[in-house]
Amino acid sequence: MIQSRKAYLDAMKFFAIVLVVFGHCMQKYVNNYTNTIIYNFIWLFQMPAFFFVSGYLHIKEEKVVRTKNMWKYIFKRFKAYFIPIVTFVILNTLINGSYSSFKDLLLTIVNKFAQWPFDIHISLWFLFVLMLYSIYSIFVAHFISKQKSQVKKILIAVALVCLFEIIFVSLFYFINGEFLGAKLVVYYSIYFLFGCIVEKIEKVNIFLELKSKVNIELILCIILGIASLCICIFVKDIANFSDTNILQLIVRVFGSIATVISVFLLLKMLFNNQNNSLLSKLGQYTLEIYYIHIILNNLIIFEHASPNYYESIFNQWGTAFLAFVIILVCSYIINFVIQYIPYLHYAIFGTKENKLNLFKNKEVEQCKN
Repeated sequence: MIQSRKAYLDAMKFFAIVLVVFGHCMQKYVNNYTNTIIYNFIWLFQMPAFFFVSGYLHIKEEKVVRTKNMWKYIFKRFKAYFIPIVTFVILNTLINGSYSSFKDLLLTIVNKFAQWPFDIHISLWFLFVLMLYSIYSIFVAHFISKQKSQVKKILIAVALVCLFEIIFVSLFYFINGEFLGAKLVVYYSIYFLFGCIVEKIEKVNIFLELKSKVNIELILCIILGIASLCICIFVKDIANFSDTNILQLIVRVFGSIATVISVFLLLKMLFNNQNNSLLSKLGQYTLEIYYIHIILNNLIIFEHASPNYYESIFNQWGTAFLAFVIILVCSYIINFVIQYIPYLHYAIFGTKENKLNLFKNKEVEQCKN
């Protein structure tokens, strides 16, 4: 089904990828970076935002009523997520290493693939987690599309979600929390499901009878924004919270939900009628920019620049910001070049789609990367 893109969701993805790039630059050039207000905000927002948006854009049941359509979407999603995971390992190994022979290079790549199930951080971990959610949500949508009763749809959806969580909790408990990213899958499913719930709430027009809907969204945005700001300021080092400390886990989840929803509502009010916004257009390339910027971040290293080199915190932040601008701009330039070569784009990212219509108000299907 072709529909008008939601500009505020693309703007949200652009905001998130900008923070991802800046956060990675902070790691390289800022001393004690995790214990800062800025990084607290980045940590609470960046990845939860991507999963929230993907959950919000989950496959609709009317698209997969037929089994044939279900498998078509599954195959399409699998290619779009898994091909970049594979090509990233190959390209990153090739670019960021020195090898005495082709056999040595090949052996390194094979070893990384063999190690990958036990450490998905080797290659774009968030794409693998997102692929699991995306494909499983297609199955869920297909099964509930067969039901006519709304109660049955809800019960089946809840049962299938619980089954998914049980599988990965079992992997986490009986094997290892790192195996197939079980710990990450369980944690970030919170935000994917929350995105699904928010989309359902908006779909049924829960505020339809309230004339002050915009004011309610504004008030909610302000309240959650203040809550998020307070957590960022007064709670220290959120990125290093223990995964086994229940109180810290609650603070992290609440902080992320408050931050994501406040930004979501703010951008919705700002971009709801701006389908041709440049920021929303740039936000369509988050998968590509995430992929490219990691390789560039490994390649671009300022001479003598490290958290321990500069004594001045001003120089540390200045270096991080300069690296951020260079990497972000170069990532978009490289992406635009690849966009003009569809088969190269397919070989790297698993799709031949050319989204390079930055200044055209074109009706396209809302993508999830």
